Amino acid sequence: MNNFEFAQEHESKIKNKYLSSANSATQNHYINNLFDKYIEITPKAEENHLVTLDLSSNLPDDIKGISKKISNISLNLKAAIALAVELTISTKIPESTSDYIKLALKIIMELYCLSCVNLCKEACVILLYLHKKDAYVKGISEQQFFDDISSGIINITKNEYIVAISQLDKMSTVAVKDGLVYLKEKITLKY
Repeated sequence: MNNFEFAQEHESKIKNKYLSSANSATQNHYINNLFDKYIEITPKAEENHLVTLDLSSNLPDDIKGISKKISNISLNLKAAIALAVELTISTKIPESTSDYIKLALKIIMELYCLSCVNLCKEACVILLYLHKKDAYVKGISEQQFFDDISSGIINITKNEYIVAISQLDKMSTVAVKDGLVYLKEKITLKY
């Protein structure tokens, strides 16, 4: 799934979630307008993906990672507030303007949280290994992975590798082609 598809899928899920819980036609109208006119999600270009691996723990096996899939989520707050005031005045429904504004902010926060994908320890170990081997252009053979797992250089099992590499491939973080594994996202290390 590329970043555009990822962004579209999450935007659609969140919009549908809030539309299904809307308790009035006015709220429905507000949510539709927010997504259609005032919230803009700009996916990252495929070559500008970013994974941050956190190596700051003193424990050797404690590695965390996060992959950011959406680069920019923006809300035209001025227009969203104006729409909230307009709807409150025109409909004479006792929903307050502040409730609409809170709803807009809640939606933005949820979109942002879903744009970050937490990675399991095994995936982080694989990504760190690939980064150290500079596997951005020249891939690393899966046989090399298995050899390094067997010799203890990589501290995961073969089954953990298979599960994690499959997840990373689905996320488009890595590409597996002809027995080689390539990094597709830029890795940054946090110490």
